[in-house]
Amino acid sequence: MLYPAIFVAPFIKFKPYISRYLNQLSIKNIKNKQL
Repeated sequence: MLYPAIFVAPFIKFKPYISRYLNQLSIKNIKNKQL
């Protein structure tokens, strides 16, 4: 499937921020489980 560049470009641009945000959420969940 081919996606329009207008839709794909923002996703690629913000992908690092999304992955970083998900990593922070998972770290918080691990810390909460340890407490």
